[in-house]
Amino acid sequence: MLDLDLLQSFVAVVESRSFTRAAERVHRTQSTVSQQIRKLEVTFGAELMKRTTAAGQISLTDEGEVLLNYSQRILALARELEQAIGKRKSTNTIVRLGLPEDFKAESLTRLLVEFGNEYPHIRVDTVCGLTAEVEPLLNSGELDLALMKREFQSGPCITSWPEELVWVGTKGYAARRDNGPIPLALFPQGCLYRERAIHALETQRHPWRIA
Repeated sequence: MLDLDLLQSFVAVVESRSFTRAAERVHRTQSTVSQQIRKLEVTFGAELMKRTTAAGQISLTDEGEVLLNYSQRILALARELEQAIGKRKSTNTIVRLGLPEDFKAESLTRLLVEFGNEYPHIRVDTVCGLTAEVEPLLNSGELDLALMKREFQSGPCITSWPEELVWVGTKGYAARRDNGPIPLALFPQGCLYRERAIHALETQRHPWRIA
């Protein structure tokens, strides 16, 4: 594969008609530029330049003329590619979104697809986890937005909605003291629902266990 740096130095020598001025242009020493031209000649197995002692008298061989034409096109295409990628990076916005892992996956997937279709220049990167895991990422700036579950008026937010918590059990089960400890199905430590459920049971002095 051709080295773009070699082609750039070659074009600089031809256009400036001087190894010294070309070296300044590509920010290298004159000896380095001379070595680069020699490396190109070795690569193609042909002399590319006819050097003379007279100032400004660098001329190209037939092979050098061919290489110059291709080099200019290759370098122009490389600059075009850099601009295209740079423009794409500047127009694409990334939004980092944190979500509770128990949100309905089907609805969330549909919403993200619809959002992506309507705003193709915005990429949404999602992180799922408990509020205890998501909130520190938001506070540290690793997330831009987050949906979290918190106690009422426990902190600032853009918008909020209340949730009514209910107990859900198997059909026919009655939470009576003589049934022994209440078996609970809970998320791990850090889950707000877990803390509220255990607090409610202990306040009422109901024995419980993690089932």
